[in-house]
Amino acid sequence: CSDITPSAVGISRDMEVEGIRGASVNMQIKCKGCGRVNDVSLTAEENDDDAAFVADSDEWQRIATFECRGVDPQEYEIRDGYFVVAKDGKTRFDDEDLSEDWCEVDAKGLPISVSNVRAKFAAASKKGKKKK
Repeated sequence: CSDITPSAVGISRDMEVEGIRGASVNMQIKCKGCGRVNDVSLTAEENDDDAAFVADSDEWQRIATFECRGVDPQEYEIRDGYFVVAKDGKTRFDDEDLSEDWCEVDAKGLPISVSNVRAKFAAASKKGKKKK
């Protein structure tokens, strides 16, 4: 029905509900326009460990994969819940808010930072075919 939800909707891998087909999903939302119930799941991909920001890169990086049934996400809002790993691979900071520039010091006392985080949705391709 192309109805747009006016406020942000949160989703987390920690949240699980029964979906419309009996499978576990991370979010269910009922459309106020048509009453249809829709599902969204955060899916684990083969290279999920690579789903992160890469140091010193200006390229877009995949940080999450969503399976959407009946929902067409429009915007992604950067908030908290991210983890940051220093280049040394040993220092990890959990549940960080990346909505603003972030800065900290690793175990060796070296500064690390994440800045100018932006997000967009892009259709994923599966087995070489683009989703329509």
